[in-house]
Amino acid sequence: MWRQALLQLQDIMSVAEPGYSIAPAFFVAASLILACAEPVAEAPARAPASETGVTMEEEHAEVAPNVQTPLRGVQPAGATSATTFRIRDTRTGHAIPANVTLRHVEVDRTGSLVDLSPLSSMDSDEFGRAQFNLPPGEHLIAVSAPGYQSVRSQFLVETGKAPLLMTFELEPVSEPEELLPEVVAAQKRPGHFLLLGYVVDAQNWQPLSEVQVQMSQVLAVTDKKGYFILSVPVPPQQDGEVPHKDAVFERSGYKQHALRNMNLWEGGDSIIRIEMEPGE
Repeated sequence: MWRQALLQLQDIMSVAEPGYSIAPAFFVAASLILACAEPVAEAPARAPASETGVTMEEEHAEVAPNVQTPLRGVQPAGATSATTFRIRDTRTGHAIPANVTLRHVEVDRTGSLVDLSPLSSMDSDEFGRAQFNLPPGEHLIAVSAPGYQSVRSQFLVETGKAPLLMTFELEPVSEPEELLPEVVAAQKRPGHFLLLGYVVDAQNWQPLSEVQVQMSQVLAVTDKKGYFILSVPVPPQQDGEVPHKDAVFERSGYKQHALRNMNLWEGGDSIIRIEMEPGE
């Protein structure tokens, strides 16, 4: 076959008149030669990705190994990368069950967005987690939950990169009652500093009750929402230095958590969110 193709190339070149371009004829003959070449072996087909496999703040990371419940997930056609979304409350740090909607898009020559695959939508689990297996490219995301302001964003899935973990914090439409300015102001006392906030499990963002919070011999215990409030006496300043104390958080089954050298000032307040890791 190779010899025959070369002879045809020879014949074509021999009849070319002076000044006549033989490029078209050459490419025809070259095509004949290439047609005779041995076929290229096809790459082995990849096994389909798992539809619900657990694999992992907007950054690349691995899925936390201590996830205790399986993630819900869907797999659009051609999916190549597991992407996990986590949703929480900006004020309390609690996980929020929310709806996550995704569009796989590209920008055409007119600057318009073109959908490359059907719209994907699902509800997160009780721990605010949802997982999609997504094809490479640009994706638009909308996250919504009752009682919260919706969030929209755009992100890129890259081939060969580690799985994506993206965290979305939603603003509540109404402030938690215990954080309303008038409620906080009513708790203030002369000569005291107010420390208040919420404690959650670091892994699943569920509120932790019965956490003992201590600062400067003042003790409080979190309620079922993980909420606590401490009114701490402010010691007098020495040499113009702002007084500071440690806040320590303890609960059975969790590692101790401490905030060191917190500044205290009379009439001041600080609202914080604490995550405690399971362990001893």
